[in-house]
Amino acid sequence: MPHLHSDRTDQHAKVYPFYQRALYVAGVILACRTLSGVFAAFTPLEHPHIWRQTDTLGVTLRFWSRWTLEPATATPWFIPAVLNSGDHGGYMPMEAPFLNLLLAPCFAAGPTYGVPLARLCILMLHLCAWWGILAAWRNKTILGLPARSAFFFLPAVGMGSLYFTKFIPDVLANALALIAVGLAWQRTHMLSAFLLATVALLSKPTAGITFLLCLLHPQGIRGMLAMTQWGIPATLLGILYYTFGTEWMRETFTDTAELFKIAPKPLIQGMGEFFSQPLLAFNLIANDFLFPGGLFATALLAIVSWQSHHMPLRPFLSLGAVLSLQICCIAALDGEHSFGHTYYYLGVMPTLTLMLTHILRAVSTVNAHAHANKFFILFCLLWVGANINTIATEISAYIPALQRGRLAQKECSQLIHAHPQLPWQQGFTFRSDFERYPSLGLCFGERQNSQLAEYGFYWKQSRLPPGCYTLDTSPHLRLIHCPPATTIGQLPQ
Repeated sequence: MPHLHSDRTDQHAKVYPFYQRALYVAGVILACRTLSGVFAAFTPLEHPHIWRQTDTLGVTLRFWSRWTLEPATATPWFIPAVLNSGDHGGYMPMEAPFLNLLLAPCFAAGPTYGVPLARLCILMLHLCAWWGILAAWRNKTILGLPARSAFFFLPAVGMGSLYFTKFIPDVLANALALIAVGLAWQRTHMLSAFLLATVALLSKPTAGITFLLCLLHPQGIRGMLAMTQWGIPATLLGILYYTFGTEWMRETFTDTAELFKIAPKPLIQGMGEFFSQPLLAFNLIANDFLFPGGLFATALLAIVSWQSHHMPLRPFLSLGAVLSLQICCIAALDGEHSFGHTYYYLGVMPTLTLMLTHILRAVSTVNAHAHANKFFILFCLLWVGANINTIATEISAYIPALQRGRLAQKECSQLIHAHPQLPWQQGFTFRSDFERYPSLGLCFGERQNSQLAEYGFYWKQSRLPPGCYTLDTSPHLRLIHCPPATTIGQLPQ
C-alpha cells in the first residue's frame, strides 16, 4: 500500500487526526474488499448488475470461442459478438471491447475455470489502475487539496467500493480517464494523456464526466485550455466511434437484436426524465453515491466545520458545482434509465472523494468540538457497515442456504462431464431458454438461444420444445436432445 506521507502535498496529514484515521479505515476496507473479491470470483455472480456482468463476460468468452473453436468467417476478429447469438453470428455494435479482448485468453482454461480467472484478472486490473491513479496524481493538488491521498479513498467508498470487484468496463474506463487528467495536470505527458483518455472514452463514454475536473485547474482558463490539447481530440474520436463506427458495424455485421445501449437520449428528454423523479434522484445522491446515510453523516461533519469557521467555502462550492454538472451530464444522456445503472455515475467519485477530504481535514481542526468526534464515529460506522454488507452479499454464495437459487458453475461442469458425447467446446450453438443475458451459455461455455440445434440446455422448470426429450437433469438444469428425425414427427422410443 502506498505511503501517502511521501507526497509532499500532504506532508502535514498528521495535523488532521480524523482525516488520518479515515485513511487507515479506507486501507483496511480496501484490503477486505480485495480479499472478498478473490473469494467471490469462485461463486455465482452477485448484484448489483448480474446481467451487465453476464453480458460482458459473454462477449469476452465469445471472442475466445471465435478465435479457437468456431469456423472462420469474413468478419474481422475484433468485431464484438454475443454468446446468446441464436442461429446467427451475434455480431453487434457496443462499446469498444478493449477489456473483452484483453481478458478473452482467460477462457483458454475452459468454462469451469475461465470465468473465475477472468474475474480475478479484472480485480487485479482494478488494483493496478488505482495504483496508477495514485502515481499520476503524486505531488499534485486540486483547490489546495492533496489529490493523491483524496483518491486513495476511491476503491473503499460508495460506488467505488461496490463496483470494485465487478466484471464491467466502467471501473477501468473511469480510472484511465482520471489517470489521463493527472498526467496532463502540470501540462506534461500530453500524448500519454491523449491515449489513455481515448481508450477510456471508447471503452465507456460516460467516463468523460471525469474530465470535468479540468474546470478546477489551478491556472484557471489558461490551464483548462491547455488540457483541451488532449481532451478535445480524444472526445472527437469517441464521438466518431459512437456514430460512424457503430453504424458501420450495425450495417455491415449485425444480424441479431441489439443488446447494448450505446445511443444517448435527446438531452432535454433525458433531463426531464431524471428531474421528474425527485425521490429517485435524491436516493441516488444521498445513498448510492457514498452509502446509505452517507450524505447525512457527511453533512453533519460539514456543518460542524462550517460553524467553527474552519472550512473554507470556496473549495466546497467549486467541487459542488462540478459534481452537479457531472450528474446533469449523465442525466441528460440517459435519463431515468440511469437510476437502475448507477455505474454510469462512477465518474463522480473523484469529485466526491475530494469533497470528503476537504470536510475531514476541516473537521479535524475542530476535534475539540463537542459533537465532532461523535459525528465522525457515526460516519465511520455507516461507512464500514455498508462495506460489511457488500462483502457479506458477495461471499454469501459459500453458504448453500443463502445461494437464493443462483446457478452454480459446478452444476454445468457435472453435466458436461457426464455427457462427453455432446459437442462441447466445438463451436456449436445449443438450444436453450431464450435469454437476453447469456447466463446458461456462460455457465456451459457455449453459445445459446438456438431454435434448430440438436442439443440444448434449459432451466429445469422450462417447457421443452416439441419433439425433444430430457437427457439428464441437475437441481436447476436439464440437458435435452432433439433428434433430427423428430422434425418429421418421429419421436424417440
